[in-house]
Amino acid sequence: EIGPAGVVAIADAVRLGTCRAITAVSVSGNPGGEIHPHKSPSTAAQVLHGCCAANVLRNAGEGEALKSVGDRGLGDDGAEEVARYLSQERGYSHRHRAVGLQH
Repeated sequence: EIGPAGVVAIADAVRLGTCRAITAVSVSGNPGGEIHPHKSPSTAAQVLHGCCAANVLRNAGEGEALKSVGDRGLGDDGAEEVARYLSQERGYSHRHRAVGLQH
């Protein structure tokens, strides 16, 4: 079982950019991945999903990135990771004209 610290460690590794090919990580069913009894993504899982969503955008071609990164249970914490990508990585983020964050 992976606890919150483990999910945070995975998110940190993905965030560092050394794992840019990783666009999805499932941590559901782990104590660090869900808030019980609703089984909604934990804060750590939302951050991890946001890091993976940023990788989806990094790997997207020029123009629109409408593969919808919003269907990942990002929440506010995951959205902050997407915002970090959009604001700090001009080498990648300037290529996008539209990003799908619908839920």
